[in-house]
Amino acid sequence: MEQLKQDISKLIKETRIRKGLTQKELGALIGVSESAVARYESGALNMSTEVLFKIADAMGMNISVDLSEKKE
Repeated sequence: MEQLKQDISKLIKETRIRKGLTQKELGALIGVSESAVARYESGALNMSTEVLFKIADAMGMNISVDLSEKKE
């Protein structure tokens, strides 16, 4: 679970940078502070699914979930 959290945080940061947005700008788009974005990107703050969807929408990202059974 921790690895997934870190992967999502890293992807958000990389996408934000690629889109040319600052943490402050992304925060304004999703209604949170610059420091909250920094904590999301570092993995220090858990984000709700609502925030995750806001981030994805603000940066033109898709979210896909795979809930299939694990292969043994």
